[in-house]
Amino acid sequence: MRAREIIGVAVLAFSMAGAAFAQSGAAAPRLPAFDATTLDGRHMRNADLANRPTLVSFFFATCVPCIKEAPVLNAFAARHPEFNVLAITPDPSDVARGYVSQRHFSWPVIANAGAFIAAAKVRGYPTWLLLAKDGRILARDTGLDEGSMREPAIGLAELERWVTQHRP
Repeated sequence: MRAREIIGVAVLAFSMAGAAFAQSGAAAPRLPAFDATTLDGRHMRNADLANRPTLVSFFFATCVPCIKEAPVLNAFAARHPEFNVLAITPDPSDVARGYVSQRHFSWPVIANAGAFIAAAKVRGYPTWLLLAKDGRILARDTGLDEGSMREPAIGLAELERWVTQHRP
């Protein structure tokens, strides 16, 4: 089985599990509680994300797909000021600063977040979470496919479709 087919099966299984979860009437999952300092020195907690939808991107500095999708995330953040955008990495602050500087991120980045990433059940990189205004996790994905990362405009359209599909 090719890697793309395996990913497709995994996404389908996750989607089916999410649909079953939604039908069960159980409370929707939420981002684990955090209280952190961003790379630019701001104090940030879950409450700081309230009242706006949020795109959370999990990355690490040497992750090739993370590097390739950075222009798409930049375009999304610029085009959608109605969203919070937050990046989280297990990398140490100095490594994360270099990555963020090279890729021109203009949104908050939390480094040294390995324990938080484990609590958020991130199993691979890149990973995105889409949060509702009230903090519920609406969707989770493993980022863009290879073809969408080649051209930022195509990747942006794919990301916007994903957000639209999962937004209430």
